[in-house]
Order: sequence, then structure tokens, then C-alpha cells
Amino acid sequence: MLMTLGIFIFQIDTAAFLELQRTTNWRFANSERFGARPATQFVGAGGDKITLPCLIYPGQIGKYSAIETLREMAGTGNQFTMLNGSGDVVGEFIILSMNETQSYFTIGGLAKKIDFSIELERVDA
Repeated sequence: MLMTLGIFIFQIDTAAFLELQRTTNWRFANSERFGARPATQFVGAGGDKITLPCLIYPGQIGKYSAIETLREMAGTGNQFTMLNGSGDVVGEFIILSMNETQSYFTIGGLAKKIDFSIELERVDA
């Protein structure tokens, strides 16, 4: 197991992610001061987004149904608990978007390679 997102398990049998890209922000408020730089105060955590570029080679790595499962999960609008491969809770995330590219088609029109990425945003405190 590489990671879980709710009921979905990222692994060789479903969909393997190639890397995990994470962007975390913190918020600061500024107060203008005469003759000096603005006073800056830390006001808390900001956004926390994760992008997972994934790869599926149906029949070898992953399966077509993995993408549909993730689409169905996103369509619920629910938040999902993310656990890393060690079983540690990363946080509660929503699925913001998915981007999919299919290539190397069989005569029947099935893709032999599917690259996709999923963008997640943390919604817990």
C-alpha cells in the first residue's frame, strides 16, 4: 500500500502514483504603519494541497476502474481521510480535480497507458 484516500487504496493493483507534490501555505495579516514597514502578524494555517501524478498500464499496473472509483468519490463532495503508507493520518481531503490522458490504443480503442493526476485539498483544521 502506498497510501489510502477514504476507501481507495493507491497500490500497484489499483493505481500507482509517481510522486506526491504538496503545497502548504500560512496566513499573515499586515497593518500599515506610518514611516515604517507594515506590521505583520501570523494568523494561522492556510491552504494545503496535494497533487498526485498517477500511472496505469491496464493488465500490468492498475486498472481502468480505479479512475472511475475516484471520480465517483469526487462526485459525492465528501471529505476523505488520507493515510500514508505507514498508516499515519495525513488529514481530511476533498478531491478538487482530475486530469486524464489516455494513449497507445488497442484496435478496440482501449488505452494501453493512462496518465492521470488528482488534486486534493485539506479541509480539516
